[in-house]
Amino acid sequence: MKKSVLAITLILGAFIAKAQPACITVDQPSIHVVNQGNQKQMVFDYSNAAWKDVTVVIKVNGVQVVSDKLPFRFDNNKYTYTSSLFTAQKLSDIDIEITSRSIFDIFNLNPCIIRIHPFSESPLPVTFGAFSATRSASSVLLKWETFTESNNTGFNVERFNNGSSTWESIAFIATQANNGNSNSKLSYQYTDNNNSNTISQYRIKQTDFDGKFSYSKVCAVQGHSQVARTVIFPNPSSNGNVTVSYPDASVRNIALFDMTGRSVKEWKNYSNTSLQIDNLTPGMYTLRTIGSGNEANTEKIIVTKN
Repeated sequence: MKKSVLAITLILGAFIAKAQPACITVDQPSIHVVNQGNQKQMVFDYSNAAWKDVTVVIKVNGVQVVSDKLPFRFDNNKYTYTSSLFTAQKLSDIDIEITSRSIFDIFNLNPCIIRIHPFSESPLPVTFGAFSATRSASSVLLKWETFTESNNTGFNVERFNNGSSTWESIAFIATQANNGNSNSKLSYQYTDNNNSNTISQYRIKQTDFDGKFSYSKVCAVQGHSQVARTVIFPNPSSNGNVTVSYPDASVRNIALFDMTGRSVKEWKNYSNTSLQIDNLTPGMYTLRTIGSGNEANTEKIIVTKN
């Protein structure tokens, strides 16, 4: 009888462990290092941490310098992690290791380990943070932020309307960083007079004094007189990348499912008007959106082979 009970317990434990995904979601574009005098702190956003034990280990040249336990979470909302202070001479010396497991995984059968080495000796001139585009009648308000800037001159605001063949530079916004360098979050905005009746896409191009440049993600807004609805484009997609345009910036829970019904990606409490989904493999997907009033919307996405 005891052996039977033990066997059932082992099976149940394994079942629960498999049923509870152990990985948290790390927003890798948000990862940045903040200088605090002669020391540094690692900062990044994370989500999908409900009912998980999570430890963040930071190594410099392979030597552990930080081991932080993340606060226990009861929801999958987005939170910001700020590490303990540590010393590092170069960004390329830093590695992050994030270990998480579901608390229901009582036998620790299904831990998740995420290793990140996001830094190089020649970092991009700017580390972009949030970027949003919101239409109000015939104008579109663009807001973006940077976490770090190095040797930066400023930003070209670029627009692409459906039916256009090229991106158009519509404005230049000078950097707020002192001499083009900053390790603090800086916020920018620009209002575009846009009465186009088709979907418009926007991106921010940053250029430094040496001619190096980087792009933000792409945001999209619907046309001035378009009927308010969810629009996915291109659809079908031939490269696995699509943009989802929502009619407003209200809070939504979004989930993407493949043809078998398996959840591929989730976005909790998403409040941007535009969602970019990249690197989808060929096939058919279902995008389910649930608004703040529990209204549900389902769209199909088709990804073809090149």
